[in-house]
Amino acid sequence: MSTTTKQSKTPATAFEKVGAAVDGTEKLPFRAFEKKHQAFTRKQSMYVKTRDQINADLQSGSGDSAVVLSQQMLRNFVFTLNWIQEGKDADRYAINAKVKADLEKLITAPLVKKYQEALQATKSGVEAILDGVAQAKATAVVQYVKENESALVLDILDKKVKELDQECEERKEEKQPRREPKGGANG
Repeated sequence: MSTTTKQSKTPATAFEKVGAAVDGTEKLPFRAFEKKHQAFTRKQSMYVKTRDQINADLQSGSGDSAVVLSQQMLRNFVFTLNWIQEGKDADRYAINAKVKADLEKLITAPLVKKYQEALQATKSGVEAILDGVAQAKATAVVQYVKENESALVLDILDKKVKELDQECEERKEEKQPRREPKGGANG
């Protein structure tokens, strides 16, 4: 009695199927590339829109307290930074080690721990966790984010979006594979 094993496709064949080179340099299929381009563009616009809204609320003094707004700004910064550095499946609530060290110098380790805890909390939970945080400490958090967002978030997103825009222009003339209909006779 002989046993037959079903062999899977070799990595080289799988790479060729999606248009990647066998030497390991991957070239995404055009539709996957478009999705990547859209993800970076969307992340960039969402970050800027949220940041601008928080800044407007801080300047007007309306809405939430400065402490809650500082947490929202830090949250937006940390989430985007983690997405850039570690991908979409990263632990978005983890404060980057460098950012954590810098914040500990500014506002002390116990307050950084409170902010870390507040990243996972609901809006009412944030108010309870950060209750008693001095206005000056919240201002220091906002100032830190404003000073570092360009180098750690915005410049990286801008550069990546420009690279993807350029590649998109280069690949526009690429012949796109025809989509096969799904299903039976009606599909």
